[in-house]
Amino acid sequence: MLPRPIILLSLLTFNVAAAPSTQPALKAWPESLTLPATTTHRLSVTLTNQGLFDTDVTAESTFTSEFSSIATIDSSGLLRAVSAGSTRITITAANQTTTLSVTITPAPPETISFVSDIMPVLSRAGCNAGSCHAKPQGQNGFKLSVFAYDPRSDYRAIVKDARGRRVFPAAPEESLLLKKPTLALEHKGGKRFEVGSDAHRLLTRWIEQGMSYSRDAEPALTGIEVYPKQRRYRKAATQPLLVRASYSDGSARDVTSLADFTSNDKELAKVADDGIVRVGSTAGEGVIVARFMGLVDVARITVPADRLLPDSAYAALPVNNFIDRLAHQRLQALGILPSTGCTDSEFLRRSSLDVIGSLPTIEQTREFLADESTDKRIRWIDHLLDDPRYGDFWAQKWADLLRPNPFRAGVKSVYVLDQWLRDSFRRNQP
Repeated sequence: MLPRPIILLSLLTFNVAAAPSTQPALKAWPESLTLPATTTHRLSVTLTNQGLFDTDVTAESTFTSEFSSIATIDSSGLLRAVSAGSTRITITAANQTTTLSVTITPAPPETISFVSDIMPVLSRAGCNAGSCHAKPQGQNGFKLSVFAYDPRSDYRAIVKDARGRRVFPAAPEESLLLKKPTLALEHKGGKRFEVGSDAHRLLTRWIEQGMSYSRDAEPALTGIEVYPKQRRYRKAATQPLLVRASYSDGSARDVTSLADFTSNDKELAKVADDGIVRVGSTAGEGVIVARFMGLVDVARITVPADRLLPDSAYAALPVNNFIDRLAHQRLQALGILPSTGCTDSEFLRRSSLDVIGSLPTIEQTREFLADESTDKRIRWIDHLLDDPRYGDFWAQKWADLLRPNPFRAGVKSVYVLDQWLRDSFRRNQP
């Protein structure tokens, strides 16, 4: 079991950058690929370990498919699965070459699924955002669930509610589901996609086919992955992100064009709707959040200072535990040194607010400041962690993250969870 101060510190996530090698190498992602025929998947090509930085060279790469009858690939790195079989893709850039194996499986059923095909398109268009039809009361009598969390309800709202007036199988192009978001009819939400776009054609075909809810034995979405997950960038660099969705049958799908991207620090890095990140002119660290069908993954953006400090500057830093080592490695990746140590009065105030959510008393403050022993901070930490308010304060923080809902789980369930959290912190449960 870890000491309790370490448990508190370990709530912070440190992703340590790997030490760069001396020899740059060309790397493709994914390293291998299995796709159903008629589908597409974009590749990302990186020149790794160029000093301290990895560089995206997809746009400068040359792609060749061993058997174009099985899969083709264009100059942008977009691979198209043609027919079942296996082939290899050869990639050349910066006088280096790498290959990846590609397996194409038989084409999937042509039936378009509301769950797997239509819902992602509506989500990408923003139809089920909180500012549109996912408002508590919907919009103009049409209500969808937030971020498609209730697909059956959404399907009924589109296909069956209002006597089915939103879809017109006899003339799909006349459906309100198509005419409103293309502004063929007045739409307060504005234009969401163009006539003839991929989204428009897919929705039209779905209505023509009879608006299936799902395919037979359709695999469930299990997770998403954004690439690159973590990378150091030069200022003003550009990086296209890729998002892959994983399914319960082991298959994967490129959903970059259907994902939603947001940056938590637009001064550090901006991200466009197509997932292209443009790094700014300031040093620091931020994340790009990718969302697809209610699932989330993040790409960490690290922009170091222009002038990096020598290793000796970090080797001399004091290390009290493994968290310090991880923090120092993170700071070294950013090219900055930690702040100087705080004063005793600052430490007393900060530690008390962080651990128990309350200030020390006047008597405790006077006693602590008068104490000249070298271990007084460690003893003060032990005192805070033994305080009953420690369990109460941190149980409240965790409850804010877990968000127990008494209207769905019941008051008793929420109460039991709250008591369990408090007891777990007090007992230092790992």
